[in-house]
Amino acid sequence: MKRRRHLRKPKTASGFSLVEVLIAAIILFIMLLSANKALLLGMAGTRQGASRTTLESEILNDIEIIQGIDSSLSGDLNGCGSVGGSTYLKTQVESLNPVSTDRTWQRNLDNTEPTILTITYSFEIPEATGIGTGIEKRVLEINPSFLTECPT
Repeated sequence: MKRRRHLRKPKTASGFSLVEVLIAAIILFIMLLSANKALLLGMAGTRQGASRTTLESEILNDIEIIQGIDSSLSGDLNGCGSVGGSTYLKTQVESLNPVSTDRTWQRNLDNTEPTILTITYSFEIPEATGIGTGIEKRVLEINPSFLTECPT
């Protein structure tokens, strides 16, 4: 009988070499760094969205108050004079609903058209990139409702 010789494979070292561990650590560090950047950008976007929502809510509230003032002037014929309905509505809005100084937005009432009061809201919103700020505007035109009751 022939004896079979069992060839044994030489034992190799098990595990990772120091170079492999260092490369894996560098790759993991880069991945964690990019994930951190993504989280910071997401949090900044959320903060900007909350700021914008607050501003829009304040402006919509002011618009509703102005529309309420216009509706409350129904039957008031004082605005039917020669100054025009938009001028009368403007004075009523400025006296009943002045813009407080702590607001982050500005309101401009334009009564150059006698039958249309143009209201322009302007405010600054930080850009998403954080490079600068942008000025946004909302324009609203109101035809005073009490003018329909004025004698012609």
